[in-house]
Amino acid sequence: MTLTITESGTFALKGDILFDNAFAVEQQGYEQLSPSLKACSGHIEISLLALGQTDSSALSVFLSWIRLARQHQVRLCFTNTPKELHGIAQVCGISSMLESVSCSSSS
Repeated sequence: MTLTITESGTFALKGDILFDNAFAVEQQGYEQLSPSLKACSGHIEISLLALGQTDSSALSVFLSWIRLARQHQVRLCFTNTPKELHGIAQVCGISSMLESVSCSSSS
């Protein structure tokens, strides 16, 4: 899994997020996002277009990154969220939370 900056304030997430690598993915995200969060005054976008296999641990990783962004008073949002991830969020009872961090919901 890789999280790379594509332009200022925009990242792309590529690869799988599963129980066996979720902690490493979360930590890599902290390392990649933290410098941008400190320098940002608006919002950061993460594209999930190249996201591979996921399970409910992906939602946990995203929640952790959202909390990190909020600590820096930055809005973190996601684009190109896969339908499968929406299904997992619905089963977990947090679909409204996932929708609230969709970049298409931003004003």
